[in-house]
Amino acid sequence: MPEAGDAIIADTRLRALFGYWREKRGDRAMPARADLDPLEIPTLLPIVALVDVLDGGARFRYRLVGTEMVDVDGHDPTGRFLDEALPDSGYADYLIGLFREVTRERRALYGESDTRGRGRIECQVRRLLMPLSRDGQAVDMIFGGQVAVASGPGVQAPGSAGAGPFHEIVRVLLE
Repeated sequence: MPEAGDAIIADTRLRALFGYWREKRGDRAMPARADLDPLEIPTLLPIVALVDVLDGGARFRYRLVGTEMVDVDGHDPTGRFLDEALPDSGYADYLIGLFREVTRERRALYGESDTRGRGRIECQVRRLLMPLSRDGQAVDMIFGGQVAVASGPGVQAPGSAGAGPFHEIVRVLLE
């Protein structure tokens, strides 16, 4: 059954991932990692990541990163902390902030951002971050999906004069 979050999620695979998470959640606030079965979502695995939430969200560590995500980023951050694996920039702070928001709010979050270079949009990233919890209260893992959409050569970034290396387009907490 479609829900409000489905309308905002711009990618069919991310919508399917959100539907899977909702199915596993049932009437709880969030499912546990043990509720997820990779054999149930084989076509989505290339865009999936599992991230450990440590010390209530003080740090995050990549447990598993899908092959499509690795291909786009050009390296496999599995086993590394987000603050070590991401480029040292405002973008790293932005992404860690998204993970902290999901941990704090105990709700799924959908977001889109673009990366920029020389006044042009290089790539748009769509991401879905969904909390997991063993005890139903504290978020101990984040189940995520990420899709990169090539913007094509020469796409001018609106307001690009003096803009940073990325721009948030959408950020929505989902039910």
